[in-house]
Amino acid sequence: MQSPIKLQLVLHPWMYGAQKNSATVREIENALEGLGIAITSWGHATLSSQISATNYARLWGAPPKISAGFQFETSDESLHVPAALSTYVESIALCPAHITFDSAKPPPSAY
Repeated sequence: MQSPIKLQLVLHPWMYGAQKNSATVREIENALEGLGIAITSWGHATLSSQISATNYARLWGAPPKISAGFQFETSDESLHVPAALSTYVESIALCPAHITFDSAKPPPSAY
C-alpha cells in the first residue's frame, strides 16, 4: 500500500486574522473531507494535509513519485485549487522530502 501523499495548503491572507473562526474552520474541514483530503496540522497561514493516491489521481491526475508520502522530485509547480476550496485556499503544493540534519551534514573533510 502506498503512503498518503503530503500536501501543503496556503490560506488566503484574509484567513490569517479574525475571519479564521470556528465556523470557517469547520467549512474548510468539511470541504477537505469531501475531497478526500485529511488535515494533519494547522498553521497561521498554512494547512498541512495528506491524500491517498486514488483521491490525488481523481483531483490532479497521475500521482507524483513519492517516498514516505513526500515528493521525491522537487517542483515549483502548484496544484490547481479545487473550486470547493478556492474561497479559503490560495495555493496547494506537494511537500518536498525533508532533509534531516544527518543527511545535510558536510563531510568530515569540511571541518
